[in-house]
Amino acid sequence: MQLFEKLTIREEEVFAQLSEGKSNVEIAVRLGISVHTVHNHMNHIFKKLGVSSRVSASNLYWLRRGSQLTEKK
Repeated sequence: MQLFEKLTIREEEVFAQLSEGKSNVEIAVRLGISVHTVHNHMNHIFKKLGVSSRVSASNLYWLRRGSQLTEKK
């Protein structure tokens, strides 16, 4: 199983927002969930991806996006 396949659909949504530099409050408002729920999703994302910071998670997101774009060419 690939690293990103471990994420739930909601975690993917939170992950995408995180990678755009959104704060937990902004993510909560945009997705219609509580800040506490965003925090829980962040913890799950970090654990599943083996990272410990928003920056590291965001870097993985953009690396994946780049490889997906390259594969489509």
